[in-house]
Formats: sequence, C-alpha cells, structure tokens
Amino acid sequence: MLQIIDRKKSTMYNAHKTDRFNGGVQMNPVMLLGAGPGDPQLLSVRGRAVLETAEVVVYDRLVSPVLLESAPVSTEFFYVGKASSAHSVAQEEIQQLLIQKAREGKRVVRLKGGDPFIFGRGGEEAAVLRSAQIPFQIIPGVSSAMSVPAYAGIPLTQRAMACSFRVVAGHLSSAVLPAFGQPHAGETLVILMGLANLQEIVTSLLAHGYSHELPVAVTRCGTTAEQATVQGTLADIASRVTRARLRSPAMIVVGETVHLRDALAWRERLPLFGKRILCIGETSDQIRTDCDQLQEAGAEVFPFLLERYATVSESTEEKIAALLCDEGKGQVAVIVRTLLGAKALLRIFRERETHPIRFPHVSIASARADVIAYLEERGVLPERILGLYPDDLQTFFMRHSGGHVFSECGNGLPPVAGTLPLTLVEYRVDGMSPLRAWLEANEMHPADAVISYAENAVAHVKRQVVWPRGASEHWRANLAGKEDSIEIEELCKRIAWASAWEVGLDRENGCEAFDGIAN
Repeated sequence: MLQIIDRKKSTMYNAHKTDRFNGGVQMNPVMLLGAGPGDPQLLSVRGRAVLETAEVVVYDRLVSPVLLESAPVSTEFFYVGKASSAHSVAQEEIQQLLIQKAREGKRVVRLKGGDPFIFGRGGEEAAVLRSAQIPFQIIPGVSSAMSVPAYAGIPLTQRAMACSFRVVAGHLSSAVLPAFGQPHAGETLVILMGLANLQEIVTSLLAHGYSHELPVAVTRCGTTAEQATVQGTLADIASRVTRARLRSPAMIVVGETVHLRDALAWRERLPLFGKRILCIGETSDQIRTDCDQLQEAGAEVFPFLLERYATVSESTEEKIAALLCDEGKGQVAVIVRTLLGAKALLRIFRERETHPIRFPHVSIASARADVIAYLEERGVLPERILGLYPDDLQTFFMRHSGGHVFSECGNGLPPVAGTLPLTLVEYRVDGMSPLRAWLEANEMHPADAVISYAENAVAHVKRQVVWPRGASEHWRANLAGKEDSIEIEELCKRIAWASAWEVGLDRENGCEAFDGIAN
C-alpha cells in the first residue's frame, strides 16, 4: 500500500533537515571513498567525480598520490596515514577532523585505501558521523583482497579447484590470531596485513591440519610498479620471504589456485612492468594519449600538469591591455611558446570581451604546431616561425621592425634574443602539489624516466625524454640517440631492454630532473 508523506511534517524529513544544517551552515555529506588497491586506474567513476569537487581530502598512507591530483588545486589535504608500527594521527583525531570540516560546510572526502568497509575502519567513522548528526555516503572501492591476487595471476575461485574463498586479518598479535579452523576442501584463504606474523600464521595453519605442501603466495605492493610475488608452500614460504626481503604492505594467499600463477601471471609480462614514468605536461590533452599507452604497457605513470598551477601575471595583463589600446606605437608581435601561454593570452582578450582579430596591429606567432592548431581552432591565425634561434627569427623581426616583439617568458623559459620578455604564465607558489610533495619526500625517487612536454631550448620538439643521471654508462649509451623525438613504442622497447640493468636513482638526481622542468 502506497502512503503519501507530507515532507514538511514527516519526522524522517525533519531529521534529514537537521543533519543537513548546523547553525545556519548547510552541511554536505562526508564521502567515505575507497581509493582501491594502489593502481589509480582502479578508482571508480563515481569516486573520481567526488574527488574533482572536493574541498577537503583526508587520506591514508596507501593512497596513490596520482589520485590526489584529481582534486582542485584549492583543496585542503590532510595526511593521516597509519603503518603497523606508527600512526601519524590517532583515530579519534581523524574522526573529529571529519566532523569539524563537515560543520564548516566543506565538501569532505575521506579517502581510504581499498574499500572503506573491508579492514578500513570505515564502519567506525560512519558510526561516529551518524552520532554527530553528520550526513555521509559510502562509495565502495576495489578491495586488495580480490584485485592483488588478480594482478598476480592467482584466481581466488576456479572450477573443480576452489569454490569459495575467505578473507581474514593477520596483523593481530600471535595471542589473538584468528582461529583458522579446519581446512575446507576447495577454499582459498586470503590473509591481509599478515606479513609480520607470517611464521606464526604458518604454524597456526599447520596445527589446524593444513598440508605442508599447500601452495602459498605472498605479494607486496600489488597493482603498483613495486609489485613482487614470492611463491612456495607452507613448509618453506617463511624462509623464502625472508630471503627475498619482502616488506609490507603484503598479502598472503593460501590454496591450490596459487599453482595457476605460473600460467596466468600477466602483469609481470608487460614490457614496462615495474617501471615508473613521470610525465610533465602543460595540459591533460597533451599527455593523455601517451600516458594511456604507457599504462597499457605496464608502467606506473605519474602525470604532472603545469596547467593546475598556472596563473596569468597581473603586470602582463596590464601591459597587453595597454598595447592593444595604443595603435600609435606601431606593430606589436607576441611569440607564444607554450599551450598555457596561448590559453593565458586568449583569456586576457576574453576577459575584456574582445578578440585578437579586432586588433590588426597585433600579430601572434608560434613555432609549435600544437599551439598554432589551438589558436586556429579559436579563430586566431598565428604566423608560423621555424624556431626560436636568431636565424629563424630574423625574418619575423624584420617584418615587425619599428614595433615591439614580445616572447612568452616565465618559469623555466629562457629569454629569446632580440625580443622583450612577456610573462604570460606564472606558477602558484602558495601551495604544493600532493604529487610533487610525495615525489620530493620519497626516499627513492620513483621515476625511471621523465617525459617532458613542457617548453625547452628547442620549442618545436614534440617531447623530450630525460633519463636519470644515475643510470649506468652502458645503459645510457644504449638509450641515447632519439631522446628528443622518441616515440612511445620505441620508449617501451628501450626501457624494457634496460630493465635487466641495475639503475641507481638517488633522490637528489630524481628531484633535480623534476624541478628543472616543473619550476
């Protein structure tokens, strides 16, 4: 039977209304979002949409820094990561932070590794929010319990081999380890957070009747470039893991389906498996295709977009506005060197409700095909110059003799001889990208190669590959030759070939390569 509810009188409606407002401030629901196991591509569509509008992100230790780049630049980030031996922030403080920011009317995202309700304490945080009359929503994430074995080539179920699986936590002390019970035929056992107690877990399983010959696999950092798997049996897995020096985070899979890994392991066979590549670009459109190809080849890609941190200089706006209004000063030419510069220039015209075509004394030129295409699509017909060397610019300068020739200059862009500097783009310095902060704080810089699409000495180059200076001379010699125009397919082959070589990447070299392009 259908019941008509008067929303204004309904206690359910009024309770919801009470939750939504606090002292006149409308409260948005706190989003308890599962970030997945580590591979940023496994974040749900709904999860990415929520991150893109977040004002506050409270995130855990195992969350990929790439995901944080999906949030707006103005977002407040709070790191509350926990390791088995160290908690940066107490759980009670995390919960109070969520309540505080929600009551301020902020759009709060609690970003948790894996799934919030699978060993993520999401239920505890949701209960506290409910007690405080804070609305919340749960957005599930891909759990490591299923995804890490899949990336390691281990099915949890298999017809005629395993018809069920069980997930347990293994990080508790030996005195309170879960009672595994008697072994069940056709069951796969997945043990999370159990690496530190591996020997105790093995002893307990054997004591409950599990066979010494039962296959076991231990995988650390599954779905990331650091993924590594050690296989064995209950009889020898502890010693094998010790010899391999595996460290947390890791999970243990026990069962007959581990045998299938020899045939089904797929991730390790990709040409760029285990490689981390930093892509520095001006816009997402510029690097999206290459990032997709690198990821399909198995690389873990860290895209860093300068567009997120670019602003237009106020002094430049005033200078260009003055040039537009004063035709008596003769011809004015602007050399645009980057996509960001082209966007910034058009923004200056747009904010004054005008268009470059209305100013015949103003000429725009570029040496880059992508910049020219961008401008042409927006009704601007720029002059094409061959490059930024004096010989290339001589004809252009002569055409505008008696006028003013400006060249886009700014962070990381060298001046062009014979032109006046015009800073179209500046980078914000009032905050730091979470990805950049993570890169700089990492003990070992993650990039095996840095691909830069940003401006460099030769403006018409499509991309520049910067190889780590810590690479051995033999490796560098074999990778040299096509760095300035290398295609992604060739990059895959070369890095895959180089994977047999030990490459020393120290923090100083890695960060210098990064900073030299991004600053």
